[in-house]
Parts: sequence; structure tokens; C-alpha cells
Amino acid sequence: MQDSGCGCNELADLTKYYTCQTDICLRSELFGDRIFEHGSKVVMLFAEIYSFMVEKYGLNVIASVMIQFENSNFFKQWFWNIKHFLGQQLICDPSFCDIGKWIGRGLFLKICLTMIYYNNLYLDETIINHLIEKQKKILDELIKDNYFEEDKKAIDIIDNGYILLREKTILAYDSEYFFKENVIYNTD
Repeated sequence: MQDSGCGCNELADLTKYYTCQTDICLRSELFGDRIFEHGSKVVMLFAEIYSFMVEKYGLNVIASVMIQFENSNFFKQWFWNIKHFLGQQLICDPSFCDIGKWIGRGLFLKICLTMIYYNNLYLDETIINHLIEKQKKILDELIKDNYFEEDKKAIDIIDNGYILLREKTILAYDSEYFFKENVIYNTD
């Protein structure tokens, strides 16, 4: 296999990328011992997040960081509260597509920023701006299909951000509420 010129073997990197993604899924405690039934929900939840975090922090760091984060009690509690509320809005148990769309993509910035914060990963204005821009792009896509069921609006646009699943997300880094609203705080 040819070296890509960047000092890395593309096939080895791709293999490691998928191996790490598999580990994040199979070592998840979000669905307890039923992970083989619900593994696709974990993959969809973290699909956007995983690719962003690997781009910013590399493969060698992210798998262990994500596994530790997704298995933390405070994240599991937050996730189940959000998933339960999503189910109420959809009037059914959320599918893997619903979880990926409304939680993984819709709350992308909030989950990424919280993971970075609790793992003391390097964070600067450039990374924050990339998070905001990616969330804005995702929001533009989600707003096209802005309803859960019939007349149940999914996303409410507010000054400097939006509300989805009772979660406020601020999209202005210069707002005094940026970290307060965008980090999921451990209440334990």
C-alpha cells in the first residue's frame, strides 16, 4: 500500500477508525446488556461527534475518551432523560435514525463541548468556532424537517441559538451564557 505522503498508512488508519468506532459501540453501557439489540443507536448517536472529535484530537485519544464519557453516570442519566422526552414527542420508542438525528446531530455542540470539558481536552477559540459552524450547518438541515409529529414543532429558534428537546443551545461564543448553556453539568 502506498503511503499517502502524510506519514500515515491510509488502510491502517481506516481500519483503526472503524475498530475504534466498534469499540465505542460495543463497550457502551447506555443500553446495558442489550447493546447487541441497540448498538446501531449508539453508532448513530455518536456518528457526527466521533468524526469531528477524531478530526480535532486524533484516533489515539478519542475512543477511550468517548467510551469513558458515554459510560459516565451523569451522561447516561442525561441521555435517558432526553431519549425519554424524544419518545414522548414522537409517541413511540425513538429509532436509531431518530436518536442520530435529534440527539446526536441536534445536540452535537452540547455533547462535544461537554466531552471536551470533562476530559480536559485542549480547547481554543478555533475549535469552538468549528463546533459552532458545524452545529449551524446541522441546524440548517434539521430545520427543514422541523416537526416530530403533525404539529409538534421540534426546534424553536431563540436569540443566539435554539431549543430542542428542552435543551437550550447557544450558537454565539461571545455570549456570557455560551458555556453555562452548552455544557451538560454533572449534578451528582
